[in-house]
Amino acid sequence: MTDYDLLRLLYRYLDKEALFREHPELTKQDLDGLFRRLAAATKAPRTELLAYFDGATQGNPGSSAAGVIILDKEGNTIEELGLPLGKCTNNEAEYKALLIAVERLLELKASHITLVTDSELLYNQFQGTYRIKQPHLAQLHLRAREFLRQFASWKIELIPRGENKRADSLASTALAQLK
Repeated sequence: MTDYDLLRLLYRYLDKEALFREHPELTKQDLDGLFRRLAAATKAPRTELLAYFDGATQGNPGSSAAGVIILDKEGNTIEELGLPLGKCTNNEAEYKALLIAVERLLELKASHITLVTDSELLYNQFQGTYRIKQPHLAQLHLRAREFLRQFASWKIELIPRGENKRADSLASTALAQLK
């Protein structure tokens, strides 16, 4: 049995309810984050990874959240994240979801990445087809570009909204938890 297999068993059989009762300062996100980091440390690094991402808002601007799914090149899910972002616009939420995905891909030590979005604006801004008119989006764009320089290669793909349902669902679930 590998360290990774053992870690998966520990997580599965851990009495999480008792842990949270005895330590109310802990959250499910704390525990999940710890196990994700430990799992990443026990596995051989994956150099080619794919990230689907999406941002969601209630109002524009309004409460927002991000959804990110990271897959290996065989299509196996490595991680799913749904995180609140605070108050921002729809486009800011898309950029912040991208940044979360890229930062996580760096933590996983990926070297070749594919970013998948349903945001035409974000995609076209990265392709250089659309100018970035809003200063706050330009800052997020520059920050993302700085992160992307750290990869051996990267590309961004545009897909129809219907093909990004899981990332959208993760963002929507995180958004609903803000209520």
